[in-house]
Amino acid sequence: MTRPRSIMLFISLLVMTSVLAVACGTIEPDSLAFADVDADQTTLRIATSRIEGFEAAIASWEDDHPTVDVEIVLDSSDDHHEWIRNGMSGQVDIVAFEGEYGAEVRSLPERFVDLRELGLGDLADDFLPVRWEEGTAEGGELIGLPVDVDAQVLIVRRDLLRPSTTRNLLNASGWCDVIQAGNDFANESGVAFFADGDEVLQAILSQSRLSWVAPDGSLDPGAETELLWAWDLAMLTVGADSVGTTPCPELTDRGTIARDLTPGEAVWNTEIASDQFAAVIAQWSTRDLISQAYPESGGRWLTIPLPIDQSFGPAGTSSEGGLHFGVSADSANIDIALDFLLTITNPVTQQSTFADGLGPLPAIRSAYTDGSVARVDDGFLVGRPTVGAAWSAAVAGRSELIASAERPIVVSALSDALARVQADLDSPEEAWDNAVRTIIEELDQR
Repeated sequence: MTRPRSIMLFISLLVMTSVLAVACGTIEPDSLAFADVDADQTTLRIATSRIEGFEAAIASWEDDHPTVDVEIVLDSSDDHHEWIRNGMSGQVDIVAFEGEYGAEVRSLPERFVDLRELGLGDLADDFLPVRWEEGTAEGGELIGLPVDVDAQVLIVRRDLLRPSTTRNLLNASGWCDVIQAGNDFANESGVAFFADGDEVLQAILSQSRLSWVAPDGSLDPGAETELLWAWDLAMLTVGADSVGTTPCPELTDRGTIARDLTPGEAVWNTEIASDQFAAVIAQWSTRDLISQAYPESGGRWLTIPLPIDQSFGPAGTSSEGGLHFGVSADSANIDIALDFLLTITNPVTQQSTFADGLGPLPAIRSAYTDGSVARVDDGFLVGRPTVGAAWSAAVAGRSELIASAERPIVVSALSDALARVQADLDSPEEAWDNAVRTIIEELDQR
């Protein structure tokens, strides 16, 4: 088991940290996390863009540290990462960052404590390799430990689809097969297959962890061909014309199979409960959105791995990362922050937070090697052989490429362009040309 090693490391690190700090005269013993209960209260501030799923672990840690009050500084994902980018004003101790913004955060190691200097560099074997690397800055500084992992699968309403359509999805070898199955369903039912065209585009883009940016910071000359292939696949889902060569020439009975609904919003909730679409590209947390919006649909959803289409560069399963926790370089409570970090990222804590599928997907190796994720069947979704097996395979199939900080520029420009096509503001060709122009201009400004 990992618990004894982690606990012993935890104790030794605290002792080491406290001895060094007291010797240097920077930290008084009463400020340590294990201080006497009569000591003054300390506030540990955690800045993050999300906290769902970790509340119980944080509350448990706080109960074990009666002289510490945890304060969560919560902001939207964009605003939180903009705050990191602009210098992290205000006193905080723990700083979270998401994998999709990780490349830019990793270029700012001076804003974080290098955890290698606190002895955490040898914890790498506890975590999924790519998640560990996503917390490592360009110069090798360890700026964050992962607390979860993101992965996506396709879930479909098996009660709405014909058995033959379901079989085709289960046997899909690429996105063209999925789009064909979606067309079959839409033509038979008169309703859309996907809730949102952008979720398809985002999933396709996230299967290639490339940045599509050349070493000199310009758009890679070969990138347009690959991105255009992804763009034209998305055009097929929203009933629009291709700009380049049609990626699925064998596609029959083309139509609009994707709507323009944002998951979790009121219209999405209403439409899912009215059987107005049959498929969702789902993260692990999406299960909660569906069960809350349409609790009566339990047992009607089938979990299917997304196809990995090698037409799209060095592709892996669809994923953009997960959440890391790091210690702010400006923290006044580094010893307490270290205590928190070691506890919340500990393999035992991650397993208990996951709790048979009730919490976030863990970022630790043992959860996948011991089958604890693969064994999960939540009773709401149906998997073959299990729901957990589909997500476990998705995590295992993640690309090990680490994208650069410029990648979000490319993804955002294409997403905005797709929205204009769906709103009938631009033709597919106009939107594509504008997206490429925007990407080039923004890259030039960096």
